Amino acid sequence: MIRTKALHILILSITGAAMMSIMGVALTGCGPKQPTVAERRAEKHVRDSLDLMAQEKSIAYYDSLLQAVSPTIDPLLKRFLYEKNEQYEDHGHYVHRLLKTDSNTRRNFLQAYVQDDSKMLITSYYFGETSLCQSRITLTADSLTTSFTGDTHYFEAEGFHETLTLSNDDAVQLLKFVDMNHDKRIKVTLEGKSKYKYFLSENDKTALMETYQLGVIMQDIHQLEVQIKQTSLQISKYQRRLGKYNTKNTQN
Repeated sequence: MIRTKALHILILSITGAAMMSIMGVALTGCGPKQPTVAERRAEKHVRDSLDLMAQEKSIAYYDSLLQAVSPTIDPLLKRFLYEKNEQYEDHGHYVHRLLKTDSNTRRNFLQAYVQDDSKMLITSYYFGETSLCQSRITLTADSLTTSFTGDTHYFEAEGFHETLTLSNDDAVQLLKFVDMNHDKRIKVTLEGKSKYKYFLSENDKTALMETYQLGVIMQDIHQLEVQIKQTSLQISKYQRRLGKYNTKNTQN
């Protein structure tokens, strides 16, 4: 009997809801009124307009920085040579005129490069009558010391020729060390199965400092160009959105 009564109440509630629907009575839930499609579109238009203004301010700022930095690279580039082996190398590089390989044969020295993608590299050259098998390079200025390991290469031709190459991060740190301590005597220690020590000449310090300066400027320019490109894409995106909104409103 209880189950029959409950079923009767359920049927009445369903019938009542159906009748209200037929009569056009809206059934609404509790809570705030939801925005219409037009209101949501207008709100998005405002957000896109504000974002576009912010991106336009950003690109103007990046462009002003680029215009300020770019001229500083020209005087430096006059002291460098650009080299690239089209057959074997994807990137060319800038090498200081004081550190050209053919001008420094059979000499122990540090050669620095800045690639055209703004990455920096260091090659430590060793030449001697005995093999060193250098695997570590240490720079010392007064009580300050910094050490690095890198990729090595050896060959023998009228003496032992060895190179140790440092990739971008280590190369940057080594060049920064020279730049910050250029007024001091900087000792270079090559370590392998034995040790070899020498001091950087004034010409070498100048060449390494200017290579570091060139690398920093090229990296700044590269980063600004990337920011300008990315910001330009964002501006184009917002302009397309706003253009569609304005076209739709004009048609309406």
